[in-house]
Amino acid sequence: MKALITVKAAPNPSEAYGETVCVAALRLDLDHPGWIRLYPINFRELDGGSQFRKYDVVSLEAKPSPSDPRAESRRPRSDSFVEILSLDIEPHPGWTHAEQRKIEQYVQQLGLFDAAPRTALQAPGSRRGTATGVTPPPAPHIGRESTTGSWSRCSAT
Repeated sequence: MKALITVKAAPNPSEAYGETVCVAALRLDLDHPGWIRLYPINFRELDGGSQFRKYDVVSLEAKPSPSDPRAESRRPRSDSFVEILSLDIEPHPGWTHAEQRKIEQYVQQLGLFDAAPRTALQAPGSRRGTATGVTPPPAPHIGRESTTGSWSRCSAT
């Protein structure tokens, strides 16, 4: 498979695998595109030609992990990493003062249902108990009309 490496976690000691990292990548194969999770990777023990960086496109062999039920999890063969392409990404230069003011104004605006300003880590319009900030409408009440004997949809009260 071919994959674009997007995240490489900090090394974590493991009794079973030694010092390992977990990697997130975008699978680039046209027949199975999407996110994949590669674990375990003993990165320090990969030879120089097999070591990769963030945003490298690599070719590798991996199979579904028998010990991880997540569909995106793959167990890579450590000797199969081959770098195909290395992308050099320029770091963001930072926000200008005008851009920073716009961001702060956005963060401080009240949401539709908010009573107080939110913190920088709260999404606009988010409500407790919902992941997206969207609260579904109440379910309609379904009742039986007494005059016709048929079922009808009544509006929620």
